Order: sequence, then C-alpha cells, then structure tokens
Amino acid sequence: MEKISNDLISKLLEKYFDATATLEEERILQDYFRGEVDDQFLEYKSLFALFSVEREAIPHAEPCFAERKERHSFRWISVAVAASIALVMFVSLPQKGDTLRLMINGVQIENKELAMAKTDDRLSRLQQTLSKYRSTNNKLGSMEKAGDAVSSLNDFSKLLKQNLSGDRLED
Repeated sequence: MEKISNDLISKLLEKYFDATATLEEERILQDYFRGEVDDQFLEYKSLFALFSVEREAIPHAEPCFAERKERHSFRWISVAVAASIALVMFVSLPQKGDTLRLMINGVQIENKELAMAKTDDRLSRLQQTLSKYRSTNNKLGSMEKAGDAVSSLNDFSKLLKQNLSGDRLED
C-alpha cells in the first residue's frame, strides 16, 4: 500500500465529518486508520477502529428483507381479494338501470318528471345564489380599488404636511 499524504487525510477527514465524503473516500480513511497512523491523526484511529468492531458485531440484515417481501406480497394478495369481491358484487347484484331517486320529507318520489322539475328548480336557485355572490364579490373588489386610491391620497397628504412643517421650521 502506498503512503497517503497528511494533507489528503486532513481533507478527507474534513469531508467525512461534514458528511460530504463519498464511499470511496470513507474506504480510504478506513484503510489508512487500520495501519500506521501519523501522530497528528492518532485521536481518530480509535474512532475508525470502533466502527470496524461495530460493523463486525452487527448481524447482516438479509432476514429482514425476506420478511418484508412476504409482507409486500400479502398486501397485494389482500388488494386482489378485495377487488375480486367488489367485481363479484357488481356483477351479481341486479342493475336498476337509469333510475332517479328523489326524497322529499323522507318520502321517495317515483314520478320521474316531478323529480326532474324539482332538480331543475333547485339548480336554478343555486345558480341565482352564485350569481349574487359573484356580483357582491365584484362590488367588494371595486371598493378595494377605491380604498387603495384613498390610501395613496392619504400618503400624499402626509408628505405635503411634512414638507409644509419643514418649511416653517426653516423660516
């Protein structure tokens, strides 16, 4: 193994502690601290030696990944079962076709023309309410513009008062 310069080790340590070092740079540091270390880096040798001991003490995580895959497949199986139940229910239940249901005071109205007339009436009322809201909103917008104009006039008035009071002080 070739000798690594102290400047390079210093830069790599700085990057390591800033969490910007690449995996290759971390391997270089680990290899360096396994061997003979310069006196200025002795305090870091025990740190890297501890990392090596910890890495060997921790078992590999492969069994955890195997359990995860089983859980993942269980999730897909449960989704598939739910989808198939929904499909069976949709196919087996009788279809009523183009039915319209209207309830007035808890009584279902069977007359289709009456139901359509009531629905049209409610929708027209909703449209009228929305148009009132829009007109009120437009009025508020124009009032806001007027308020902006008045506030700029107030600012201008304050400036004039300051200039007039400043002229009096100079006299």
